[in-house]
Amino acid sequence: MGDRDAARAELEKAAVRKMREGYVELRAVDETEPGGVVFHGLLPRRSNANMVAFHPDGHTLALAVSIQEGGREVHLVDLRTGVRVVAHKDPDPDAVTRTLAFDADGSHVTFTAGTRSSMTEATYALSPVTGRLRELLYLRPQWDDAHRRVLVRDDSVLRVLGPDGEPCLDVPVTSSLTSPSTLSPSGRLLAVARFSASYSTCGLEIWEVEGARRVLSVPFPFPDRTDGMARYLLELAFDATERLLVASGGLHVGCYGVSVDTGELRWTIAGSTRGAYWYERFEALTMSPDRTVLVGVPVQVSMPERVTAPAATYDVTTGQRLAPTYETPGGSPYAATDVAVSPDGRLVAVTHISELVTVFRSPLP
Repeated sequence: MGDRDAARAELEKAAVRKMREGYVELRAVDETEPGGVVFHGLLPRRSNANMVAFHPDGHTLALAVSIQEGGREVHLVDLRTGVRVVAHKDPDPDAVTRTLAFDADGSHVTFTAGTRSSMTEATYALSPVTGRLRELLYLRPQWDDAHRRVLVRDDSVLRVLGPDGEPCLDVPVTSSLTSPSTLSPSGRLLAVARFSASYSTCGLEIWEVEGARRVLSVPFPFPDRTDGMARYLLELAFDATERLLVASGGLHVGCYGVSVDTGELRWTIAGSTRGAYWYERFEALTMSPDRTVLVGVPVQVSMPERVTAPAATYDVTTGQRLAPTYETPGGSPYAATDVAVSPDGRLVAVTHISELVTVFRSPLP
């Protein structure tokens, strides 16, 4: 067994050396078992992808890349050939990318850019074909599943716009950039989390977009064993039925399922690292296209340097863990930075601080 493990370790080291030369590992999706690797590659040294998004075609990745010496880039990767191109560069050493996505038809990559030293942001649309970059009117646009309504941020207002850009709902907030919010799949509902400056309290609101009516306003139902911890959330997402809301606090608070109708706690995810956390915490979290499965990267150690476990899947209705686990070849001593699921649910992409980009075959369909 020891000889086999040693041989595998040497093979993985050899693979990394070849990837440093520009090679990538590629496998046909249909010939790969669930949980297996279909793409494995490295970015150039001293860079890492902190965000990843799938094109609607399912075989193109967009990567928001940070350069250690300063600056940011947008890379595009063709998963059929392994070819990676730099589609956009910003040499500003203070620049960071806040959001990354493709638009509905895949004709543009949209991303929100800012700086580490200020809250000023702008959202852009980049054409992968022509390289043309144009600034959008609104910050961080987030569409419903049918792309009929869009949630945008405007200073201290969360605004929902209709198909022709008409305003449907305005929700005042302290800051639209630090108030977690999301549209339901149909665009019928808006969820908003509000927390105090001291993180001592956190509230949850549900709004009906049609009629601009708030239908739920409750303190967020954190479980008992979070007493004394910071009260805040980073991500919200509705399930397919729009009766359940998934809320995650990232590195510090955990991930929970909450009833949209009553605001009651429906499930928690128990911590998988013994003695570390009562509730599982995630470096990155996303949903399958049909909104029935969560895919997340659990945090194993948060201080002094973050270490993450392999990406795992969970049932949205119950929070129960599912198979498989997405194990990065050779492992990674550094934290994962993001996770994404392809539009057809066949692929899961995970990026790491250690310059790795890995795409796995998924059993989600």
